[in-house]
Amino acid sequence: MKNFELTTIKYESSDKTKEYAEEKLQKLVKYLPKNAQESAFMKVTLEELSKKRDDKFKVEINLEVPEKKVLTVVAKELTMEAAIDSAKDKMKAQINRYKTETNPHLGKKKGSLRRIKERFMKKSR
Repeated sequence: MKNFELTTIKYESSDKTKEYAEEKLQKLVKYLPKNAQESAFMKVTLEELSKKRDDKFKVEINLEVPEKKVLTVVAKELTMEAAIDSAKDKMKAQINRYKTETNPHLGKKKGSLRRIKERFMKKSR
């Protein structure tokens, strides 16, 4: 994805962490509809939370897609890598929901009408 922005808040991320986040989150592009793949813009925020909390790291992903819609996901975990993975899985679900909203025919089973027609034709013979 050409349009990718990674920022950190109260967290000194290593190059390895940045590469990990970019590698994992770039894969989300393939789940977008083809018309949205080029124009989508992803903003990722990596944040370290208070030391007193059980979940020490927070990842927030904002994905701007066509039709001026923004898909947002927040994940909090013990490690930054776990938070990135959790956010990636949540965003994948959001993208699938967006796809079925914009293309209603994607959520339906293919061939069900054909099977009903075949059964009807067999019974009428």
